[in-house]
Amino acid sequence: MRIGNCYAGAYAGQIFGILTFADWESYGKAMQALAADAEYQRVYGELTKTFELQERYVSVVEDL
Repeated sequence: MRIGNCYAGAYAGQIFGILTFADWESYGKAMQALAADAEYQRVYGELTKTFELQERYVSVVEDL
């Protein structure tokens, strides 16, 4: 998990939260676990009172 500010471009001034996974299987397992995790759901619920999710973005990167 990484959190950072955007300093330039169309999203300047916004805060980004980034989750990185080694592969699609790891991503799927993590999403299933988070959906079933009561503590995560509680924290996410608290965050949505303060922050608004405006967009989701999936990026696939290949090491060459």
